[in-house]
Amino acid sequence: NYAAANAFMDALMQERYRQGLPGLSINWGAWADSGMAAQLNHQAQQRMQAQGIKPLETGLGLQALEQAISGDKAQLGIFAVDWPQFIKQFDGQIIPPALTELAEELALTVQQGPRLMEFIEQLQQADQQQRQLQLVDYLTGMVTKVLRRSPGDRPQAREGFFNLGMDSLMAMELVTTIQRDLGLTLSGTAAFEYANIEELAGYLETCLPLPQSAKRDVFDVDLETDAMTDIRQMSVEDLQTSLLQELNQLEANLQLPKH
Repeated sequence: NYAAANAFMDALMQERYRQGLPGLSINWGAWADSGMAAQLNHQAQQRMQAQGIKPLETGLGLQALEQAISGDKAQLGIFAVDWPQFIKQFDGQIIPPALTELAEELALTVQQGPRLMEFIEQLQQADQQQRQLQLVDYLTGMVTKVLRRSPGDRPQAREGFFNLGMDSLMAMELVTTIQRDLGLTLSGTAAFEYANIEELAGYLETCLPLPQSAKRDVFDVDLETDAMTDIRQMSVEDLQTSLLQELNQLEANLQLPKH
């Protein structure tokens, strides 16, 4: 087992170090020209780099190895990372203890997303239909970036995320990117709970700090959903009977002569 072998090597070197014996275990990052990371497809490599994980060039890696051997550590990690970019993925979330000091040094704190106020102003000036279109357009752009598509190859709003080729890592990246951009805290499983861009837009609207008057009436939506559920459960005969009753009632209200 690859992971078990690595853990054994780390523990062995730590024990040798404790006994005053020589030994060094190096936890290597992604190499640019060889190894498992180099064999990943282009999309996976782009996703790594978007998270701040850069491929380690051979020359730089050999220099680091030389320094590591001349040191007095039992275990080291050697990898190329864009730390500001890497730590940004924890915006709105708890930063791992090992990175807390580094985050403080970089002065990276969770702040209001750069687009939030501008976006809120646009949504407040829009009616319900326009607001939904704006949210869908915003999310379509985000999904396009996460899928590494060109701007001219935007996905359809009602096409399922996983039909678009979005895997679990991309789904998490989508939520994290939205949180970072708007300064919001969203459900970590939002891209799993809402099947497509249109559904996610409805959820996002409820998370935005809009005035109550600007938000859609959730009660009305629930009533509509319950009504549709009742209709789907009715037989054809029941539907016909119900429709005739409604037509008769409408005809009576309008005082039209019956035919």
